[in-house]
Amino acid sequence: MNKRLLALLALAPLTLTSCGNLFKGLSTPEGDEQLLVAARGCMDRGDYNCALEYYQALSSSYGDVKVNETSLAKLANANVFKMSDLIGALGSSRGDGTSFATMGNTLASRGVANATNRLLIQETFADNSAIVNPKLRAFSRFLSSLSMLNIVLAEIAGTDQILTAADLVANPTACKAADSSACATTAAADCAKPASSAVVLGSALTNGLESATGWSGTATLMQFIKAAEESDSQAAIFTGAGSNSGIFSAISTLQNIPGGPDPDPCYRQILVNTLGL
Repeated sequence: MNKRLLALLALAPLTLTSCGNLFKGLSTPEGDEQLLVAARGCMDRGDYNCALEYYQALSSSYGDVKVNETSLAKLANANVFKMSDLIGALGSSRGDGTSFATMGNTLASRGVANATNRLLIQETFADNSAIVNPKLRAFSRFLSSLSMLNIVLAEIAGTDQILTAADLVANPTACKAADSSACATTAAADCAKPASSAVVLGSALTNGLESATGWSGTATLMQFIKAAEESDSQAAIFTGAGSNSGIFSAISTLQNIPGGPDPDPCYRQILVNTLGL
């Protein structure tokens, strides 16, 4: 190899670097269509900060897309929700109650179940009010409320970061076997909160996910119930009335707090049985 070729090869990295810097400005996306392609490319690569930068640069002409996909990028950036989480939990069908346990375990294993991320989820739900298209707005809000369901379940999971019936009730075998009419009487002790858990029933949330009030502090079952209520109402908008199968059926069950003087053990029994724990 002659000296001239060796010199060219030695200079090649410097030359390519210089060219990269020279043409970097020329390759910057311009206009909404290019910005959207760039943002989605960043999402595909898992570079969510990059995606957020491009989404924020979109004009008001792409308002609905901007709000919807910015919310998804924020949730993904916090490792709270990725579309692959939902797809993996549903499998080849619409899923069922066990899908929530799967997604809750995913979040628990990531170590992201905390009040800070609950407030982030609430923020995305509120931001989605700016989406004009009613079905897209409902779908985006459904994903936010679904994320809230999952993060509360993740916080219920014990130190092993795996959600089990023992994280919800004192005596799983007896509670699951008990008749639903006995959950507040003879089976109340079996279906009570286990001593190791800090997650109580809590107070009802009157403002829902539109407001940040009630979503901080320690997770509660009432937060889960309100998130299920929001999920159910949003799903009815984008799926149409009568969607009562798979996870949608489970959500309908999970949004209803039982009556009686002490609904806590009864709701815990519903949770254990519906989630298939």
